[in-house]
Amino acid sequence: MAYGAQLVADDRVLLTLHDGSVVARPPKATAGLIEARGLGILHAENTAQAAVCAIVDLDRLADGRLPAQSAETILGLDLPVIHRVEATHFAPALLQYLKCGALNPDA
Repeated sequence: MAYGAQLVADDRVLLTLHDGSVVARPPKATAGLIEARGLGILHAENTAQAAVCAIVDLDRLADGRLPAQSAETILGLDLPVIHRVEATHFAPALLQYLKCGALNPDA
């Protein structure tokens, strides 16, 4: 959120299919709340819903400088999977990806 992203939900999110897109919504009980380690549960501005355009897997490191593209199927739709990069540019690069996409070398 420090880079301009909007909170949809923290920890749990409701996913539905709407007009050919996967849509994320917060559960009513936790809408507008986010946990900050060491500070507790914080209030935050949130959006009621957002289209899901990618999956970011923070548990797995990206392989190499130009990793192979991968996808995962959610509610019948294939979404690209982005793996974590251990570098200071990861968050701003991820935002650039979300704004403009990436070149698919296989296309």
